[in-house]
Amino acid sequence: MSRIVAFGCSYTYGHGLVDCFKPPNLAGPNPSKYAWTHLISTKLQLQCINKSECGSSNQRILDNILN
Repeated sequence: MSRIVAFGCSYTYGHGLVDCFKPPNLAGPNPSKYAWTHLISTKLQLQCINKSECGSSNQRILDNILN
């Protein structure tokens, strides 16, 4: 099966969306089903693997991709 693997920061993770928010300002334990990555993968009928982390810098994202 084809898939989308996403690396990124809180925007990719979906922090703050209705299913990914723990008051007062913590991210949920799993990436949001409403994040852009999941929405695109659903539209294209692909599996979504969201490996993003809230607060990641560009260097951290690159390290995650390479490792």
